[in-house]
Amino acid sequence: MTNEQELWQAIFDQVTDGKTRLKLYRGLEKHKDAFATVDGALYFAYDSGNIYLSKNNRYYAMGSGSSSGISYAHGTAAEIIKAEPEDESSFVYQMPISVLDDNSVMLHADTLILNSDGRFFRVNSVDEINNLIYATLLVVSGTGGGGSGVIYSDRSKMGKIDPESKYFINGQSAKITVWGFSGKDFDGSLLDRKLTVFWELYEKSETGSLIKYAKGDFVIDASVENEDESTWTKVDFDFGTQAHYSTTSVLKMWVDGTYSTTSRALEYEF
Repeated sequence: MTNEQELWQAIFDQVTDGKTRLKLYRGLEKHKDAFATVDGALYFAYDSGNIYLSKNNRYYAMGSGSSSGISYAHGTAAEIIKAEPEDESSFVYQMPISVLDDNSVMLHADTLILNSDGRFFRVNSVDEINNLIYATLLVVSGTGGGGSGVIYSDRSKMGKIDPESKYFINGQSAKITVWGFSGKDFDGSLLDRKLTVFWELYEKSETGSLIKYAKGDFVIDASVENEDESTWTKVDFDFGTQAHYSTTSVLKMWVDGTYSTTSRALEYEF
């Protein structure tokens, strides 16, 4: 077992009993030393993708998110549920493989899953027949030193309001309303004040395959700090004039920032 594997094993041993609180921090690479005195903390540098474990007043490199056995997910409360709801003492959850940001990754026992709501899971097993992941919830402390239980996600978010009708006149204007929200730094401050909306249009064949025929991007304001979506700055995007005539099309959209990570893609079929 390598030194890095031994450090990860130490983390697993400490937090898989459902009682020990793992201290998790996020921030810029240059700020990691400020938390080195928090023994046993994990630090995610979102600008470099590096992961560190603090021990004896210094940080030890644990690799990057892609090489350290950590997968990222965007599961909702409806998707990530207790495997045995009647057992209140159980910390085992189940979730569909589709919640993973990259569900082509081969998961194995002991892989860590970091969900967008800040919850941390350790994979127990994968049911490939039913496309389900069984994982233990790791109890995680807050991003600040007070252990408030609040963990801020550096992932940006996107919302949309679809047009009332899916039937449009060829070449005529058809608009979808979108908005975005920046990811947050370890102290809860916004990482970006503006986000870029990326969009792609696909023609959908009779077999369901998608062929991309147009793409673009535009910038939107993301400076509202309130997480109430009703207060976010909304923008109308005219996709109708970009769409192919007399075909079934799919519009995909997502947001990204300079420091925030990419949001989950939203789709609209018409």
